[in-house]
Amino acid sequence: MARKLLLESKTCGRCGGSGKFSWCQMHGDMCFGCNGDGVVLTKRGRAAQVWLNAKKRKPLGEVVVGEWVLSEGVPGFSASLWVKIDTVEGEGNERKISGLDKKGERHGFVGASMEMRMSLGKARNVELAKEALAFQETLTKTGTVRKVKAKKEAA
Repeated sequence: MARKLLLESKTCGRCGGSGKFSWCQMHGDMCFGCNGDGVVLTKRGRAAQVWLNAKKRKPLGEVVVGEWVLSEGVPGFSASLWVKIDTVEGEGNERKISGLDKKGERHGFVGASMEMRMSLGKARNVELAKEALAFQETLTKTGTVRKVKAKKEAA
């Protein structure tokens, strides 16, 4: 049942890879250690995932009309929705951006420094996945950058 993750992972130590643990009324027998996946990222994989997530984000001040951004919801209260930007007004912290989601509902954002997750397209996502795997190779088991490789690259 364990699914295959892009980055380095290991079998969940809590459920032994089954994705199931003790039962509760709200979530059934889902393992909270791996969210039912049966696998978790290693320290190297987690560091590479943080790097990859940062590459998919952009400050709100750099978003332009026509781009898709993720309006991140609050777990348990509101869903995350993709929004296509159609209006950009103002400058700096007074910048106002709004757009429509796929249901036709309007969402707005204010500010310039807030970071948004961007929809990059299939080709760019494949390219970023390769870069993330390459970055992961420069990390130690603890998720830090190897000093030896950094010295060789600097020379």
